[in-house]
Amino acid sequence: MTTDRLEAFSDGCIAIFITITLLTLQLPAGDTYAALLVQAPAFFCYALSFIVIGIYWGNHHHLIHTIEQVSAKIMWANLAWLFALSMVSFATGWMAFHMLAPQTVSFYGVILLACNRTYVYLEHCVVEREREEVKQRGAMCSLDDKLGERIKERVAMCLYVCGAVVALWLPWVAMLFYFTINVIWFVPDRRIGSTAE
Repeated sequence: MTTDRLEAFSDGCIAIFITITLLTLQLPAGDTYAALLVQAPAFFCYALSFIVIGIYWGNHHHLIHTIEQVSAKIMWANLAWLFALSMVSFATGWMAFHMLAPQTVSFYGVILLACNRTYVYLEHCVVEREREEVKQRGAMCSLDDKLGERIKERVAMCLYVCGAVVALWLPWVAMLFYFTINVIWFVPDRRIGSTAE
């Protein structure tokens, strides 16, 4: 399978996920700004999820374009990641509907952790494939070298775990953890950007 086909399928899914996430927002009960203000926590949930999905979309583009062909292993890893990402819409809706209730925020963190772990596995599969392609071309530098210690991935994992636990008592602190991860990842991964043009 070509990378273009995998990316086109993933892009289509991601567009649907964003649309479904938007549909989790409920219309205000009244026709005033005060009624709109009541929906502020729900809008914050949507904005956070939109950014999460958008960051994954950008980094996925850069990651997939480091290889020439998609293996079956990459295809299934990509599907696992898309499944986890599709659950962001559900978790966002539940959290927004209950206005950041502790267990809903914790569940949201669990889903974001699942997205993180499946994406890291996808990254691992791509690294394996790229390593094979590098050997065939006789090149020196590989994607694995460029990714290095993967500190950002590990920091994100730790903050998601902490957020999912802390949310049971302090949901707003957990949301701050999730927001911090978005800040860390806001700029597309420059470690592989130069190879993804």
